[in-house]
Amino acid sequence: MSTPRAWWRGKTTPAKVETYTRWSFHFFGLIEISAIGLVAFGSVPEPFSVLVLVAVCAHAALCMATASQALDWTRGRREQPIRMLGALGAATALIGIGALLLASHGPGGTDAAGAAGTVFVAVLGFGAGTMALGIRNRRRMLSMVAGFAVGAGSVSFPWACPGRWRWPRPSRYW
Repeated sequence: MSTPRAWWRGKTTPAKVETYTRWSFHFFGLIEISAIGLVAFGSVPEPFSVLVLVAVCAHAALCMATASQALDWTRGRREQPIRMLGALGAATALIGIGALLLASHGPGGTDAAGAAGTVFVAVLGFGAGTMALGIRNRRRMLSMVAGFAVGAGSVSFPWACPGRWRWPRPSRYW
């Protein structure tokens, strides 16, 4: 029976780099679950906490699958995962909007609103980062990141401050 050390020594240097890269991107999904999902699970009241954890776990699983297919595409082993990238973009947008809805219309409290804001920001960050793996052109990659930023701002601004936001009045001490 071979040991992990023998398995690792039997790999060539490019194979080691590929293995290390793949496992790094797969662990990003576990980081997303532990850093976002579990923290939100402890901060949001009971019926909503399960929904937030399930949504973050589903997003992490979709990110891991998309990263795997995007890395295969980068190596020339499969076609560009366009449908998977679209599904990840849609899931990221839906979970982000759900987090904003939880913050504005949820159970209330600073812990729940803070956890929902964390879910919103982190899910969009992990989603955009994973989608960038499946895009080769720099201009398209920058356009995608700019689109995420504009979309996040345009969606979060009205929902985070519904009816409460006003332009700041100039102070006479300025």
